[in-house]
Amino acid sequence: MSGEEARREKNEQRVVMKKQEAEILQWDALPAQLIREFQELSAEELLHKMENILGFTNHRTCVRETVLLHYYLFGFWWAKEARFTPTQTSFTMAVLHMLLENLREKQMSSVDNLVVLIKAIAVACHCSPSDEDTTSLLDNNEAAALICYVTK
Repeated sequence: MSGEEARREKNEQRVVMKKQEAEILQWDALPAQLIREFQELSAEELLHKMENILGFTNHRTCVRETVLLHYYLFGFWWAKEARFTPTQTSFTMAVLHMLLENLREKQMSSVDNLVVLIKAIAVACHCSPSDEDTTSLLDNNEAAALICYVTK
């Protein structure tokens, strides 16, 4: 393989990696202002807001709704206590949702789901040397904290 072919192949690999990174980091982000408002709420107020957002009207009698509501509520509260920015909090909620959907819809094993988690966090921590003006979504400590939270 010539030097030119090797460079072209390496560039193609970078393009594929960038595409994969973009796919992993795309989530339906809640507006930062809404996250900020939620971060100012008490636990009970946040519970009522999440009830409405998730459409859980039977959470007092339905164990499934109760568990799901608390899953999201505790995740949000954890991100708040970890002093995550609104974008980081939104990402955390998206990761929690993705993991839950992987278990429910795709019936992934815990190991496969952990691999997906690590890939998502690796992308969130990655900052390409060519992107000098950008910073990563999570630093190493924040990523480690999120992994610990999810795996406990």
